Amino acid sequence: MEKEVKNSVTRSKLFLIALCVLAAIPRFVNFQSHLLFLDDQGRDAVVVKRILINHDVTLLGPRTSVGDMFLGPLYYYAMVPFLAMTYPNPVGPALAIAILGVITTLLVYKLGSEMVGKRAAGVAAVLFTSAPWVISLSRFSWQPNPAPFVGLLLMYFLYRGVKEHKLKWWFAAEMCVVVLLQLHYVALLSGLSFLIVYLFSELHLARKKARQFLKNTFIVGAAGFFMLFVSQLPLIAFDLRHDGIIRKGFSSFSREMSSQTSHTAIEKMAFFIEDVQGIGMRLMVELLGFSKEQRFVNLLLLGAVSLASILVVVQSHHRNRNKEGVLILVSFLVPAIIGLTLYRNNIHEHYFAYLFPTVFLFVGLLLDRLMSLSKFLIVPVLAIVITGVSYNLLSLPYWKPSQGMTMNDMKAITEMVLEKNTDLGRYNVSLLNDNREYRAMKYRYFFEVSSQPPLDEYSYSDLDTLIVIVENNEQPLDAPIYEIQSFLKEVESAPHTIEKMSYNDEVVQVYVMKKER
Repeated sequence: MEKEVKNSVTRSKLFLIALCVLAAIPRFVNFQSHLLFLDDQGRDAVVVKRILINHDVTLLGPRTSVGDMFLGPLYYYAMVPFLAMTYPNPVGPALAIAILGVITTLLVYKLGSEMVGKRAAGVAAVLFTSAPWVISLSRFSWQPNPAPFVGLLLMYFLYRGVKEHKLKWWFAAEMCVVVLLQLHYVALLSGLSFLIVYLFSELHLARKKARQFLKNTFIVGAAGFFMLFVSQLPLIAFDLRHDGIIRKGFSSFSREMSSQTSHTAIEKMAFFIEDVQGIGMRLMVELLGFSKEQRFVNLLLLGAVSLASILVVVQSHHRNRNKEGVLILVSFLVPAIIGLTLYRNNIHEHYFAYLFPTVFLFVGLLLDRLMSLSKFLIVPVLAIVITGVSYNLLSLPYWKPSQGMTMNDMKAITEMVLEKNTDLGRYNVSLLNDNREYRAMKYRYFFEVSSQPPLDEYSYSDLDTLIVIVENNEQPLDAPIYEIQSFLKEVESAPHTIEKMSYNDEVVQVYVMKKER
């Protein structure tokens, strides 16, 4: 018996080592060559650099892509120690995200083993190592990217709360919800999942110990409100100082989302069902790596997954098998699918990143139950899993160095400009490209950490020099954007000197515009 236990422990350790390697390789191979460093990443790096070097604290996180709203600043402050480790190279926070991605994969197995069983969690973790979107969000620094890790912890804390009925687990789960709200507002759906699980778990006390139930609910509610209030204090302070700009953004967004259409009730229901199908397909099929192009095949797979899900839920309820774990997974998936369906704007994968571990654990559970039907199904199911993982890994673009513009190229362009122009005076930098990144945040970071830092991204008047970087062959003198036109108006004619430089076979042109002094 003791020998069997030791062998089991050894197998578990070997599996964890193999899982760690399988998760790490696609997340770190050619890391800097493929590192995504766009306007959002440049903006974040600039903000964190100012916190770290200039001690310029901020009350705000990034502006949301929809509505005039802001996220909290938690992610910025979490980036600080990792930028400090590699400063001035901004790769530190991205490396931290990649490491967190590997840790999340290991926790899918370790924590998932308690929730749905070792085999189901093992299958889920193996699938998690190779999923294209999961890997993509693990390879660069961005506000939503820690959400899978926090979402997994939230599920686990809720699971322990259901199992043990102790307040500390509910408090820990509330903390996770608060953190998720700092990463993306769509994660507000996780609060609904928390509420469903808590009420389902604790309502039995209402019959036997009504006073205890009311007391616990009051304590949990008060603790959650306090955590949320403290986490939002920076935003509240900013809003009060700036004429309610965030509240106005929320109000405008709410009106937009609640606006009525001219469709009939039957048409709305038809659209709703169609959207549920679409969201379900993205979550339960395409997230695993299935191509969006094969819609019919994906629809069949979604139907199979839906039917299997119903059978698993019913079976878990009657046989009391992984009952709590199934409750948690369903309480996350169903509200999320409905909530995302009601969201009337474009939905990107990072919106539901907190659900990634949920999806893979649920799929692992379904495949585990399929293998439990007959021992003859074990080998075919595992063969399909290994084939899918191999296909996903081989299809990743990271095995060869990137052929596009890299972060090192942006740094080289900056150094070239500064080397050729040692007397810029009061200057700023702008960018012309197809993404409308006019304030050049991805280049600005490298200018800021140089010995000749520019003015900040809001100061485009009273300049001596304007540096315009062009990635799309536009003519800067004709560009109808504030960052350039405000400078040209002060000159009242063509700038006194325009020095044009090219980089990498004229993929990027740099114009240095100077006033006459």
